[in-house]
Parts: sequence; C-alpha cells; structure tokens
Amino acid sequence: MKKILSTILASALVLGITSCGDDSGEDPIALTITAPTAVSLGAGFEQTISVDAAGSGLASASIQITQGSTTVVTDEMTLSGDEADLDFSFTINATGDYDVTLTVTDGSGASQTADLVLTIACKPSPAFVDDTKVSLVAEAPDFTTGNMGLVGDLTQWADGADIAMTKIGASDCYCALLEPADIATGGFKFRLDGTWDKVEKDSGCGEIDNRTASSAAASDTVSVAIAEWRNSDQFGGGCGN
Repeated sequence: MKKILSTILASALVLGITSCGDDSGEDPIALTITAPTAVSLGAGFEQTISVDAAGSGLASASIQITQGSTTVVTDEMTLSGDEADLDFSFTINATGDYDVTLTVTDGSGASQTADLVLTIACKPSPAFVDDTKVSLVAEAPDFTTGNMGLVGDLTQWADGADIAMTKIGASDCYCALLEPADIATGGFKFRLDGTWDKVEKDSGCGEIDNRTASSAAASDTVSVAIAEWRNSDQFGGGCGN
C-alpha cells in the first residue's frame, strides 16, 4: 500500500461486523476495516486516505467526506477476494474539519462502516519539501488577490526583491522553500504585489510586529496565518489604509 502524505493523529481503529449465514450451516461472514481515527492532510493538492479491509468475498468499498450538511467527496470501488488495501485519493481546497465515513460491503450485502475525523490544513506540497531547507507555509484570507511575497532581513527589506510565495492549487495556502540560516535570522512580513500598500495586517487592521522564526532548522515546516491586508477594502477585505 502506498504511504499517505499525512500525519496520523490517533491509533488505528479496527471495526468488525458479523452477518448470519443461511440455514445451510455456513460459517458467519466477518467484515473488518482497519483505519486511522483521525488524519491531518494538506489543502490544494492530492492526498490519500489508506485503509485495510478484510472479509469473505469483499464486493465494494466507498468513502464519503462531509462538512456539516455538505458532501465534499464521494468515491466507490469494486473489490474481490478476502482482503483489500484501499487508497482513496482526493483534493480538498478549504481548510477545516471534515467527517469521513468508510464503508465496506461483501457479496451477501452485509456492510461495515468506520468513521474518522479529517483535518485539512495548510501544509507544504511535495514540491516544497526539502530535507536541507525550511518549508514556509502561509494561510491567506480567501479574498487575497495578487502576488504574495516575503520581505524582511533576508531580502534587505525594501532594497531586495520579495521572495515569491506560491499558491497551492485552488487553496488559500502559499509556500516557499528557504535556507534555514536566512529564515532564522532577523524578521519578516508578507505583502502583495511588492508594495507596502498591501502589507499584512492583524484582524483589527492594525500593524503587526515583524515575524520571526529563529529556531527554524533544515526540514522544518514554519506555518503562519495572515489575517488581513492594508487597503484590502479595495479587493474584498475589511481594511483601509
């Protein structure tokens, strides 16, 4: 089974169900699903939930991912045999918590379900993972428009070009790879389109202190959340100048 790119947050859950055989004296059919109880995955790029299923004469398996009353993902696959390694792949763009229901059915129609909690968060996509560098991940407001960049001591502030932050798929997550020594020295901020007219603000539209990541080391992920932008009232936000 291929490895998932996520961090499993809880121990595996094994569920079983027994369906009665007919009057011919056949042994009961047992179905089991081995799955994590909670998973955290990245937004904006393909991710996979992997589970194991076992039973006599497996017929099908399905996944349903919901958020509140909204169904976000559904998928179903045909099975055969008595054991299956199941990989359900999907892409979810919006961060937040989701409910997942996994169902396995055998040839007699008996079924078993397993429920787990899925958290979608801003995480570096594979292109922004390097054992020698720091992965910087920023979650921006959903009204963000323009090119996000990082400015700070590592760019000589106004004297150097901003370090581009790459949008991950259709999510509100942005990534960059940085040298550990660069991000661990001095302060930094985010801005749009290389202008201080669109520098990041706090949720009340006030100025924020320079960000720091002095303890960042190779292979680390530094995650931040951006609340607002200066002059965002011009492109969907709530802050003026």
